[in-house]
Amino acid sequence: MKNASYLSGLVLMVLAASITFEAKGDLDPVLEGRGWDEIPFDDKATNLFTAPAVSSRPGEAIDVLSDASVSVAFLTVDISIEETPFLEWEWLARNADPDTDTTLKGGDDRTLAVYIAFPWQRNKASFGERLQRPLVEALKGRDTPGRILTYVWGGGAAVGEGFENPYTGKYGRMIIRKAPGTPLNTWHPEAVNVRQDFIDAFGFEPVDPLYIAVGSDSDDTGVMLRSSVRGLAFSASASANASTSTNTGDDAGN
Repeated sequence: MKNASYLSGLVLMVLAASITFEAKGDLDPVLEGRGWDEIPFDDKATNLFTAPAVSSRPGEAIDVLSDASVSVAFLTVDISIEETPFLEWEWLARNADPDTDTTLKGGDDRTLAVYIAFPWQRNKASFGERLQRPLVEALKGRDTPGRILTYVWGGGAAVGEGFENPYTGKYGRMIIRKAPGTPLNTWHPEAVNVRQDFIDAFGFEPVDPLYIAVGSDSDDTGVMLRSSVRGLAFSASASANASTSTNTGDDAGN
């Protein structure tokens, strides 16, 4: 199992928090067996990530309980972004954050988020970024991502709108996929063109991603959030049902 420090740069870019390298959060051993790991934060309660006992749909499912807490579960991926540029998943919320503003530091609690982390590309980096990179690698490791896309179930912008991550500036792009008021207790299918979103956000072609991650954030609002993600998979094209929201979940994992 990887040490959480292996992806500390991802967490730095996503939430700009201090990392407790040795600590583990509340990650289900079943998820660990599937290759997932978790990154907790100093002085922050961790989310509870679990694998449901039964799932009625193909694809691994993750249930998330966030109770005045924040942490991220991540998985290494080995895919061709050129051949499989789409990422698909379904997500469901039992209850949702208040209408927070994810464009602002300190007000960015969100019901759910799906992250894709990409390697640093020296030939695409600015002069200043190249100067800073040795220090970043010395502190966080050579595998520290260079760019991150974040697909958000949260507030602060209209659905489909993208904006700079308030912590990372131009190195991270957040895109609202579901906003406050989205129907609860319903599976919502998503399909995003990761390659095109990367180009639109950063202005150049991506290389193959390093990791995907799932997180929920309620440490500022102090609320309890129950949600689920399932079927995370890269594909060559979007499924026909990915733009609709039809399925009602009887429990968080099914």
